[in-house]
Amino acid sequence: MNHSLFRLGLIITYRCNATCRHCFFESDQGLEEVLDMDLARKAINEAAELGASWVSFTGGEPFLELSLLESLIRYAKERGMKVEVVTNGHWGKAVETIRVTLESLIEHGLDVLNLSIDDFHQEHIPLDYVKNVYYAAVILGLNIVIMTTVKKESKITSNTIPSLLGDEKIQVLGHPLIRDPNALLIETPITPVGRAKNIREIEESLFTQVNCPIILKDIGIDPSGAVFPCCGPLASKLSLGSLKDSSLSELIEEAYENPFFSSIREGVSIYGAYTSKCHACVSLFE
Repeated sequence: MNHSLFRLGLIITYRCNATCRHCFFESDQGLEEVLDMDLARKAINEAAELGASWVSFTGGEPFLELSLLESLIRYAKERGMKVEVVTNGHWGKAVETIRVTLESLIEHGLDVLNLSIDDFHQEHIPLDYVKNVYYAAVILGLNIVIMTTVKKESKITSNTIPSLLGDEKIQVLGHPLIRDPNALLIETPITPVGRAKNIREIEESLFTQVNCPIILKDIGIDPSGAVFPCCGPLASKLSLGSLKDSSLSELIEEAYENPFFSSIREGVSIYGAYTSKCHACVSLFE
């Protein structure tokens, strides 16, 4: 049976110039492994064959491997996929080089720039750097997504980011629609996994069921070749196997035969206090 994919998330490296307190991958500067070009191409080829229309390059911080990033963007684009890159915007210090960097990425095939902005990232990355990247992307006409993760009493939230960036033409997900927005802003609650386990200022709600229709549809692959059932916090807990040893279709097919994943797709009963559906899902593996 052919089980189609929606998106492939490629973790180019776990290395990051920020050690954010909420990072479920626990990325830092000392994690040196980088995704091999041939393995990345295999992942893109096989994901495309399974119907994936999107590839998202993430990390860690993928801009630390800019040459590889550009090559993989072009390769994915040649396979007919839409391309997103996630970044913390650390490279926005030198204003004169931002436009050159973005123009090169656009030339290679970049469709969406995904910027991380929240209390946690801004403990390491000056907001002005990210603001510089944001406005350059707006001028160049890039599609922009802003992701913000919040805890209790966060200062940087979906309510404050438009004013912090000085742009009221930002569409906040779940808010009334605005005309011709410059960006889409998505706020998510913290998931206490990885380093985030040490954060106590979380807000929890009662969950009685976990259901996730995108599990095994929005998958991740890391530099070691490990394949994950999703691109969320569960990726830090569970691997479907290695792309070095099996094809992507084989690993996905085996996962679909696992009744646990089918129960998550259809809805599995749970009772407890969690920050989000993702947090509740991860708890099933702890």
